[in-house]
Amino acid sequence: MSVTIAEFWRHAVASRLLDQQQAEELVATFQDEATSAQRTTPKGLADWLIRRQAITRYQAKVLLAGRPGPFIYGDYRVESRSKQPPLADWFRAKHMPTEHPVLLRFLSPETVRNEQQWLAVQQRVNEQIEVQHPNLQDLFGLVSLPRYRFLVAQDPEPAVPEVTPLAGPIPAQEACRIIRLAALALAQLHLQGQAHGELFPGCLFRTSQGNVLVLREWVRPLPCDLTTMRTAETAHLLDYLAPELSQAGLRPNPLTDIYALGCSLYELLTGEPPFPGGDSDSKQQRHAGTPIQSLLDRGIPKDVENVVNFMMGKNPSVRYQDAATVAEQLAACLEPEQLVVVDSPAVPTLARFVETLPRPQQTSYSPAVRKTPASRSAPEPSPKSELPSAGPQIVIVDDAIASQPVDSPVASTPPAIVVADAAEVAVEPARHARRQRRPSRSGRPALPPGVIAVAGIFAGLVLIIGVWWLWGTGGGDANGQAEVKQAPETTGVAGPPGESSGALSAGLIDGQQVVPDDGEQLWKSPTWGEPISFEYSPPGAQLFFVLRPSALLASAEGQRVLQALGPEFAAARKSWEQDAGVNWSEISQLIMTLHQEELRLRVAFVVKLDDSGQAQDLLQRWGGPEQQQAHDQTYYQSPKWCYYLPEETASVFVMGGKTEVEGVLEFSGRAPPNGAIEKLRRVSDADHHFSLFSTPFSMTGELLRDGREYFFGPARKLREPLDALFPQGLDALSVSMHFGEQFYLETRFFGRTRDRHALAADFHKRIAEIPDQIERYSARVLPHPYWRMVANRYPGMVRFLHRQLRIGVGRDEAVINGVLPAPAAHNLLFGGTMFLMSQPGVALVDNSATESAGPQNLELLLASKIDLSFDQQSLEFSIRDLGQEVKDRYPNLPFDFRIQIVGADLENDGITRNQQVRNINLNDKSLSESLTEIVVVAQATGKPPSHPDQKLIWVVGPDPEQPDKQIVLVTTRSAAMKNNYTLPAVFRGN
Repeated sequence: MSVTIAEFWRHAVASRLLDQQQAEELVATFQDEATSAQRTTPKGLADWLIRRQAITRYQAKVLLAGRPGPFIYGDYRVESRSKQPPLADWFRAKHMPTEHPVLLRFLSPETVRNEQQWLAVQQRVNEQIEVQHPNLQDLFGLVSLPRYRFLVAQDPEPAVPEVTPLAGPIPAQEACRIIRLAALALAQLHLQGQAHGELFPGCLFRTSQGNVLVLREWVRPLPCDLTTMRTAETAHLLDYLAPELSQAGLRPNPLTDIYALGCSLYELLTGEPPFPGGDSDSKQQRHAGTPIQSLLDRGIPKDVENVVNFMMGKNPSVRYQDAATVAEQLAACLEPEQLVVVDSPAVPTLARFVETLPRPQQTSYSPAVRKTPASRSAPEPSPKSELPSAGPQIVIVDDAIASQPVDSPVASTPPAIVVADAAEVAVEPARHARRQRRPSRSGRPALPPGVIAVAGIFAGLVLIIGVWWLWGTGGGDANGQAEVKQAPETTGVAGPPGESSGALSAGLIDGQQVVPDDGEQLWKSPTWGEPISFEYSPPGAQLFFVLRPSALLASAEGQRVLQALGPEFAAARKSWEQDAGVNWSEISQLIMTLHQEELRLRVAFVVKLDDSGQAQDLLQRWGGPEQQQAHDQTYYQSPKWCYYLPEETASVFVMGGKTEVEGVLEFSGRAPPNGAIEKLRRVSDADHHFSLFSTPFSMTGELLRDGREYFFGPARKLREPLDALFPQGLDALSVSMHFGEQFYLETRFFGRTRDRHALAADFHKRIAEIPDQIERYSARVLPHPYWRMVANRYPGMVRFLHRQLRIGVGRDEAVINGVLPAPAAHNLLFGGTMFLMSQPGVALVDNSATESAGPQNLELLLASKIDLSFDQQSLEFSIRDLGQEVKDRYPNLPFDFRIQIVGADLENDGITRNQQVRNINLNDKSLSESLTEIVVVAQATGKPPSHPDQKLIWVVGPDPEQPDKQIVLVTTRSAAMKNNYTLPAVFRGN
């Protein structure tokens, strides 16, 4: 529709882009300044107004079409419309009171009219509006006007006319830098319990200054499964969906975000998605079962390819388990200058704009948040009830929490699962997947004394006690000195009818319902401290140990617990105190974090002193370490450790490796932890003497991986039972203990994809599946007289503990806790330590124990059975893992055993150590069969081992370093012929 100049002026005023006075002034100026050509056409008038910045090109286009807008929506004035992804549905606008640039996205009438969809959008906005990060697009609010409803979000770069998505290929280091910043943003999002759900390269925007923003989708609900993705609007996401999203009902989560981010990194490196072309079914099948193409063949560095492989692991448990770890791994691929934070230019109107924003409101359907011990806030009395005036009290959090009764008889029934405010939950059948092996780059690394010191408490208090009591059954009872007490004298669960057992009448405490103790409710914790803080912990940690050393030493039972760990622990603790320059008696809180670099454990400590004055001479105690600079801050480096003294907190120092300390500085002491661990930290109690936070893989796949040795022997002694014990769908767990007048222990489990009631039920079932394990094992052990009395009575101790356990749920997690007499702690620890160090049929502390002989020569070893499984890793890692598995199974071989890859031979035939080996599941196969399968899968010719095209082989030949010794060589067929090696029969075909 064509308009006249007069109509154009009327539309401009009617649209409220100009008021009447502005229009009259512009009309007069237009008559004086415009050229004759401009004065004759509406298009000329529009161009003149654009040059005077009175209107925008988009506004002019609408006015020239004969429409007076609308352009004004509440306080916002629309100025342009984005034409292409990732902002194709967004309008650029200004907040008129402050002139701040923003983006607007209007909701469709169908969404607004559909009450369910409208409430879903409200909830999604309220959940994400508070999640902020320098690399995450901000959402400012949801505006509801009489005729329009729209989102208000951050404009990634107002000065750029059109926001364009990233596209590859780009240089490898720049791609890694971009994805690292995106991973940091996702870490913050995941920390708040949110998932992005629709990651692809188009969501990533690189500003002209080099900063990166992750753009978010707020309107469209997250897809539940692949069947909801097959629309034109979301078809592009099929190139980035994790394989597990093919399971009906599984929603996006942090691990699927990491997979999508890995696909995005692959595309930025290569210029195309990992599995281009084909229909949706084909893409789904390839994501689930087809290995990605080698990036080495495209000139991508090996360390970058390794990161991509782990991000895109087909099995979620093989992937990096949180986005912060992804960022940490990518940082190792970058130069130091690429780790410098790039800030976007400050928008001067932002502060005034934010001040005008209303606080987000609760949606009408959202239930009120129930107060729990996690909230730690002031009590909120209920208008319906009065607080009880006195007496012991208990709190209900979905489950009730029982006070700790004193001198009451032991109940005869074992703990049951209490599912309050929820329907009956069906227990899922236990399904135990084989442990996925991470690449091994080292043999048996020696841990620093600090790791042994605190890991001693971990292995003792958590793994030993935890494994034994969780695998036990109900039964008799015993006290701390291994003297059996009668039931009425022991701490129990609930007394018989009519007797006092600490039960309460109904009432309220801290706004919670108080209920009588029925013998099944969760025990009440003896302390009520603030949540533990991970401040100053290095980034990337997924295993946290938290101790209160001075409080432990001040407690008689705490001292006995430390003594029960034995002389090895005492020596390691003394060595650590010398390195740290402080004694345990001076430390109010000690946090140890474990990190893995090239599969070697690294450790860092956050030490909080009782008295800040003790920190004044620390530099002298550390031997005058050299001053260093990183991230505009100062730290200190000695030959053994690096140290950091935060200026703002005089009573705290950090001690660790250079990587860990500089990581603390990079995040200013506030590195984002794993999101699942953060859920459990928020419900922790800093007053407990000991706490552990971990992901299952960090515990069993890193701390207890093959090749690690502890005071009790090889790590596998604890790893295998823990693998079987952890419930399916477990993302994180915490264990805490307190040694007071009574021994209190508590375990919490969190799983994003599992209902908390189902998680508790699953764990309870796993305990019940192994009713007599401890007693059967103890019958096979020949205890030395030194600990025979404890050994004989230990099953009874564990039965008593098992009967004291109570199982329920918290706000987001499953909970198990128990209360025992105080001396039970050190007796359970001592007995568990001795059992763990023992071998069936061998008398411990006799010094005459010898391990049974294994294969006596290499030929017999090649015929011996072995177990190994993994999803995908390089040939080099596969061979190292296989060799380590042999050494773990046969630690006392009478000959030197080694498998060596002859790299020069492989290179001559065009084969590299980085050939990918996929989907290995070696179950009860001989070592020779295992070697053959690995080399055949690595070359992937699709032909039998005897075929001449199978170039990669293994042989028994002379050790290149000691030719008089025979070892296993991974070489090529042509090199074997040249060196006159005898080929195994499987490669000869006869």
